[in-house]
Amino acid sequence: MKVLNLVTTSNSAHYQEQLRALNRNNIEQDILSSHETGISPDSSIIANLPSGLKQVLYYGATTTSYYPNVLKHSMKTGEYDLLHATSGLVAPFALAQPIRPIVVTLWGSDLMGNYFAGHYDRVCEYCASKADATIVMSQEMNEQLDQDVYVIPHGIDLEKFKPISKDEAQRELGWNSKKKHVLFPYSKSRSVKRYPLAKEIVDEVNERTEKVVELHTISGEPHSKIPIYMNASDCLLLTSKHEGSPNTVKEAMACNLPVVSINVGDVEERLSGVYPSKVCDKESELADCLENTLDKDMRSNGRDHIQDLSLKKMGEQIVEVYKSVQK
Repeated sequence: MKVLNLVTTSNSAHYQEQLRALNRNNIEQDILSSHETGISPDSSIIANLPSGLKQVLYYGATTTSYYPNVLKHSMKTGEYDLLHATSGLVAPFALAQPIRPIVVTLWGSDLMGNYFAGHYDRVCEYCASKADATIVMSQEMNEQLDQDVYVIPHGIDLEKFKPISKDEAQRELGWNSKKKHVLFPYSKSRSVKRYPLAKEIVDEVNERTEKVVELHTISGEPHSKIPIYMNASDCLLLTSKHEGSPNTVKEAMACNLPVVSINVGDVEERLSGVYPSKVCDKESELADCLENTLDKDMRSNGRDHIQDLSLKKMGEQIVEVYKSVQK
């Protein structure tokens, strides 16, 4: 089976993992990236413009340059069995070709984010209604759509993300072993992840306890180094405004790193039975939950609850979706 993948960018570590999982299932794949044919949203030409204008210019430029490329590839006789739009942001381009079956994957930020001032969810909902099959990351996303979809959370590389010595990991990062270390696994600049809230929570815990609690962010690190951060930390803190099925939570579970999170995406489902970890319905509960989790001073049993979310199983499930649209 040969698939034409439509993506915003192919550089994502998680997307590369998906490609490898499908390759192991004998899926031949070509990739068309909108960022490579249009204007990247990070381009200096538009980077400093107001968000609304930036998005209009980005999609305008992408439409005039990316869509003809999609059409050209999809019209090749016998070349592809289907198109897979791997983000709601490129799904309209898949629908605009009349030849191949279409699978759309929605990741979370496309359906539930703030694209076009929060109105892009309507585009995603329309694309999902017209696609031959739609994949979402969580039950929460499923409930936002009116048609049947496949819920396939992104899988985790259990060979890469696994428990290692906390002392060794802290030495590699140069962290003080006498402190408590809380991991905010994103850049401070990603507003949807709400770093200011995470800092406020850690500051509050520091005011209450004699322990010194340090908050760490991750920016610009290769994905291969993330397991070191996970194993060096005492707790992962998630404060996002919205999520689909956050990979960082699953990666933390695979490393037996306790998680404290606001109730978002499928986190409550993922952390069911995981101890110590806590999902909070209110922001005001997060500081108490973080303090209690740090006081336990132990690793979680998360890895015992993550075995059904391997990359292997994810690849097999996506292949079944591919087969379903060819019947």
